[in-house]
Amino acid sequence: MNNDFIPPPPYNPNLTEEEYKAAVSMENMIKREGERIGKEKGESVDPLVVYDFNWILANEPPPRSWIIPDLIASKGLTVLLGGSKIGKSWLSLQMAYAVAAGTYALGKIPVEQKNVLYIDLEESWELVHDRAMSLQLQKLGGEGRLSICTSYPSNNIKALQSHLHQHPEIKFVIIDTMQKFLRIENLNDYAEVVNKLSPVKELADNYEVSILMLHHTRKGNGFGDWMDDSLGSMAIVATADNIIKLGRKRGENRGEINITGRSCLEKNLVVTFDRDCGSWTLEGDKQEVLEGDTQQLIYDWLKENGANGPKAIHKGLVEEGYEGTLSTIYVILSRMIKLETLQKESRVYSIPSKNIEIPIKDVKDVKDMEKDIKAKSFTPFTPFTPLSGGEAEQASVKYREQREPVNTTAKPSVHDEHINNIQSSQVHTVHGFQEKQEKELEIY
Repeated sequence: MNNDFIPPPPYNPNLTEEEYKAAVSMENMIKREGERIGKEKGESVDPLVVYDFNWILANEPPPRSWIIPDLIASKGLTVLLGGSKIGKSWLSLQMAYAVAAGTYALGKIPVEQKNVLYIDLEESWELVHDRAMSLQLQKLGGEGRLSICTSYPSNNIKALQSHLHQHPEIKFVIIDTMQKFLRIENLNDYAEVVNKLSPVKELADNYEVSILMLHHTRKGNGFGDWMDDSLGSMAIVATADNIIKLGRKRGENRGEINITGRSCLEKNLVVTFDRDCGSWTLEGDKQEVLEGDTQQLIYDWLKENGANGPKAIHKGLVEEGYEGTLSTIYVILSRMIKLETLQKESRVYSIPSKNIEIPIKDVKDVKDMEKDIKAKSFTPFTPFTPLSGGEAEQASVKYREQREPVNTTAKPSVHDEHINNIQSSQVHTVHGFQEKQEKELEIY
């Protein structure tokens, strides 16, 4: 091993997160070592920071923390892309309030209460007031939880750095928009974009805050990778830690959020925009939501047209505007049979004669049915008691568990058995019919 190698400090599980970060951060030590070697050799040398791979495997880093679980990490630079007047500012104000209040982001995601700085360079404080009233946002418990800035000095980076230094309690910064804050002359100049954007990322890393910058997409959405829709140079998406794109067709309420980056797993979420008050609400994972929509279309079509085969169902739905394939219809029909939403006889599907009249949209099993009912009874932005750190963590764990696939091999709980009994009593099933269906599915 090279004598100049400086091994990283061993990880001690008894250390706090702050102590561990301090132990791993060796910038000052390396600088001094570089100066020492440089003096000996008569030149300036900055030694490489080298980690042994076995050491990396043997040491567990601190758990990843979030401003909004699975959406915005607690540290780093995130860029929110979206078309002009699509609802980016409404969404960012909602997120700022949810974090400052310690309630629920997008109406469903529990967040821990943190102080927020919102730099809105496109609107006046009067318009922020009007939007807050439209969203029915309530006063926050305590001064400084959410600070609004609607103008900024020319030395923007230094001013933001000074403010974060004076207010270390701020953990989430929203900047609307990136272009007005950085004043980039040529957005297509890769080098200029990197030079202007990199200090913002360094600021987020050094002060351990999360910075969300709003930015516009180019005119006309691309047909390839959605990240190519960013207005200007690809340096924007390359420099940022995470990228979020908000999309919605004009005149429609339903939109989509695409997420990717270093800290976040790639996700596609479906959200709904309430144009009456300006609020965004999370529906769920795109694939699950669209499948729920298709189940509802099939159920309604069979209810109106009577028993039919898969090809007839697909043809009928296509005539009504459905864009999915026949193979997708086959898959969803099989799942609806397992859910006992439909019955099948000789490859003909129909609604059971005594099937209960329930909305099946977004319902995959009994647990999802319960969550769907609870979600519909929830009113976004009703004032909540702020979640403490422990409560927010427990709520986040519960939220992730609900989004994970159900373990079908696990023994059902007493509560699950009770719900199953209730469902069985409501849905008529002919004796032995379920077994026959399962055998037909296997043959099919």
